[in-house]
Amino acid sequence: MEIDKSNKLDLTLVPWEAKLALAVILTDGLKKHEREGWRNVDRKTIEAALERHLLDYSRGVDKDADSGYPPSFHILANAAFLAASDVEKLCWGALSMGEGTSSLSLSDIVELTNLNKPGE
Repeated sequence: MEIDKSNKLDLTLVPWEAKLALAVILTDGLKKHEREGWRNVDRKTIEAALERHLLDYSRGVDKDADSGYPPSFHILANAAFLAASDVEKLCWGALSMGEGTSSLSLSDIVELTNLNKPGE
């Protein structure tokens, strides 16, 4: 096996099933919410929803009472909202430091998020 050390994000590593689950929940959410309406929701509200769905998941609930989809789909959506918000903050932070967001490489993101392992 050859290891890719190019520091390019490989979006094909994200399981297509997870992409499908996320798309299902986001599409279903359009019945009640505006597209990208989560961007105007308080972080604590998203965290609370995430915790509710985690509790359902841990209790073995198969289907969400409102949507009929598994709690894991909702967990993924809420986690995606939080992660997207964090990435957006990182990019805006880099932008305010004079770096364009389009110039952020995987190395830049790793450095910005302090994801480097100790000793590297």
